[in-house]
Amino acid sequence: MTVLADALVRVEHAMKATKAALGRMQDRRTLITAAMTSRRALRAPVRMLPDDILCTIFAWAVPAVGDLENDDGLNTSEWPPWVISHVCRRWRQLSLSHPRLWSTVMIHLPAYSIGGSSNRLLQLLIERSAACQLDVGIFADENITAITTTFVPLLAGSIKEISPRIRALSIDSPPELVPSLTGCNFTSLDHLRLTYEHVDGHTTYTFADATNLRTLEFVFGEPAQLRLPWSQLKNVYLRLDTLGVVDLLANSAVELLQIDKMYDSDVNIEDTAIPIMLPSLHTLLLSESCAINLQYLLERICAPQLKVLKLFLTEDEPGARLPLLVHHSHSVEQLDIAYSKTKNLPAKEVVAFLKSMRNVRQMYLGIPAEVLVEVCQAIRKMDDIMPQLRSLRISAEELEGFGMALAETLAARRAMPRIGRLQELQVIQFDLKTPQWEELKGGGIMDALRNAGEETQLYLLDGWTNEPFAKRPEFWEEPSA
Repeated sequence: MTVLADALVRVEHAMKATKAALGRMQDRRTLITAAMTSRRALRAPVRMLPDDILCTIFAWAVPAVGDLENDDGLNTSEWPPWVISHVCRRWRQLSLSHPRLWSTVMIHLPAYSIGGSSNRLLQLLIERSAACQLDVGIFADENITAITTTFVPLLAGSIKEISPRIRALSIDSPPELVPSLTGCNFTSLDHLRLTYEHVDGHTTYTFADATNLRTLEFVFGEPAQLRLPWSQLKNVYLRLDTLGVVDLLANSAVELLQIDKMYDSDVNIEDTAIPIMLPSLHTLLLSESCAINLQYLLERICAPQLKVLKLFLTEDEPGARLPLLVHHSHSVEQLDIAYSKTKNLPAKEVVAFLKSMRNVRQMYLGIPAEVLVEVCQAIRKMDDIMPQLRSLRISAEELEGFGMALAETLAARRAMPRIGRLQELQVIQFDLKTPQWEELKGGGIMDALRNAGEETQLYLLDGWTNEPFAKRPEFWEEPSA
């Protein structure tokens, strides 16, 4: 027994030694694997990028003010500049030496704390931006009345300190913050975005000293509440319940005007006799306006330099209309009409509208198929509708519903001596199913389109991706860049 016991002891010692050796080898393997991984990382392409290119990539990682909804620039675990500065030593050095990276300041009020870490992070962010101009965005969740009296004075004080450096200012909420900014020096302000809807109707908001203001996004209140250097604005986006603000733009330098969802119940159509002069207006976009408001705008706006006109109505509104652009309709060169859901749109109004646009060279037409068929039938009999048209994009829910009518219209226009050659035709389909392809092929619609315009480039595009359909390549050609 003694001999066996000694043998067991020796075996157990050997096992312990073997386990220890195995543990050491496993540790060694871990070290070797880590070393190999580290050396592979040293050879990663990103490490070979020059500093200037890497800094440019960092800058693209920071979203622009106005493109954000719930981002918090003081969240060190998610906001790009904070995250980038904690990746490695090189990235930290580069991020700290690139002030522009820290020049976007997004403040989410419920997460903002008085005198605590949030205030220190805000000061650090501003310090790291050095002398760069700042893009500042402020937003809060709904039902924040309990915190406005606490946060607004502190935040307004911080903004006043940096107001001369603010290039873009976006305030989503709370409304109480705007009047508290009275006295700020906004001499560098170029872009102002006010996008909340509930305001005190007796309060006036002053940005009269914003001498460099060029872009305005305005989605709240009455225009009389906002004192701005209206005459110097160049890009204006409006979404209001009153059309009175358009009069404030009269004789201004505005070049791009977008009016979205105008439903002014007090509009007086008799006022259309008084035109609104916009001598520098180049692009006009009217979206989701009811019929009477659209007529009011198209009859009052007088823009001799207007080149681009876009009209959008995506809902089937009773009484939908397409009134004429009364002033300088011959100056328009690009026309977009998106009335795809308006089943009751009168075809004769579409024809009359197109007839008034004599110099249009590029057009997008999105109307119901049955209306488009009527329009095509009318155009075949006229040689004075858009004689300069060179590029045409068409979309409808039913491609086969207007294919033959379109082909016949193109063939008729080719025989008209005063009509220029159509160089490009794009047919956009949002719901093209496989059976329709066979119907198109069998019915000869695509062949008719090709034969109707032998010199015209024909594209059949997917409306959701704007890419050519790949299932039937014989029906489309790759559009040029």
